[in-house]
Amino acid sequence: MEMPLYQPMEQISIPTCQLEFQLIVICDGNWLNPVKRSSPIVADFNNDSRLDLVFLSTNPNAVNVFLGNGNGTFIVQWVLLQGSLNILSSITSGDLNNDKILDLAFVDQYANTVNIVFGNGNGTFRSVKNLSLGNDSFLQGITVADLNGDTYLDIAVANSYQNNVRVFFGDGKQTFIAQMTLYSGRSSYPNAIAVADFNSDGYKDIAVLNYYGRNIGIFLGYGNGSFQAQQMSFTGGYYHPKDFKVGDFNSDDRLDVAVAYDMDNMISVLFGFDNGTLGLKAKLVRGNTTLNTAVGVGDFNGDGYLDISVGTGSSSIAVFVGNGNGNFERQIIVAFGGGGTSISSIAGDFNGNGYQDVVIMDQSYGFLYMLLNTGQCHPNKTLETSTFIQQ
Repeated sequence: MEMPLYQPMEQISIPTCQLEFQLIVICDGNWLNPVKRSSPIVADFNNDSRLDLVFLSTNPNAVNVFLGNGNGTFIVQWVLLQGSLNILSSITSGDLNNDKILDLAFVDQYANTVNIVFGNGNGTFRSVKNLSLGNDSFLQGITVADLNGDTYLDIAVANSYQNNVRVFFGDGKQTFIAQMTLYSGRSSYPNAIAVADFNSDGYKDIAVLNYYGRNIGIFLGYGNGSFQAQQMSFTGGYYHPKDFKVGDFNSDDRLDVAVAYDMDNMISVLFGFDNGTLGLKAKLVRGNTTLNTAVGVGDFNGDGYLDISVGTGSSSIAVFVGNGNGNFERQIIVAFGGGGTSISSIAGDFNGNGYQDVVIMDQSYGFLYMLLNTGQCHPNKTLETSTFIQQ
């Protein structure tokens, strides 16, 4: 069922204090060229209770692991070179062999494979395992979750050329079997994927962003590895949806979706109806330029409500500060160098002070920046101010 396009909600001005961040340069663009189709991922890969950073790069084609020092800086710990012909496009993490250590799974568009490297618990990895999806594939988004209720993580991949989602079920012993295919519609071209419970039945569902279909398709799960047929919700407008993040943006205990578009200066928030469909869009203007960008989500002012971060294309990022009812206030945050047209951001507390920081990846020029949150707007620090799904 395709949802009707509702009129955008009025964007109400919310009095908030101005967020402040300290800029740290992680990479200046001379060392690497981050891949344009993938946001970085954040987790503790060496069990030191500090957040680390993993991202894909081109020239060289590599998986890069940067271990956090706990102060917003990093050391280069581990780099996996994939060869000159490989095209790496998306990466995720999880315990894929049931040893309580985080592993990495990423897609190779040239070889049409899902590649898995198993963690050693110290920030290094071993044993590349390849899962082939055959010819005539073009793999983009990847995610991991227990999709059949056996407590072991499974892998779901968006296959753009074949207009489907491919699922590999894990047995907790480094083996992935019983491959399943979910059809996303003719010429839909799914390019991003997420797992969450969109109808509050306790079972995990799969959501895909259908680029040419201009919709979000949700496959409601039964908890046993089977799913209903896709339900589609229109993302609206002329432009193609490029990236999305899932979270509760209006505090109704129903999951919503924030969507960025290819070559458009708008962000849309589609609010969930708790039945696998979305509607009631809020439109947010991120800047005057159009660019390829990815959506970041975090609570940057510590008020308990989700905010949205996104690149502006003017060497800065915009943060839409949420007030918990689906309305947002736009703030332009500290400028940084580079000025590329493909920018992604991801949130995390990288210096242990309790405030959400932001890592910025300028994917056009290979710059990496850390924006450390000063906590200026956090209620525990100042009186000026009054369920994000990690994919």
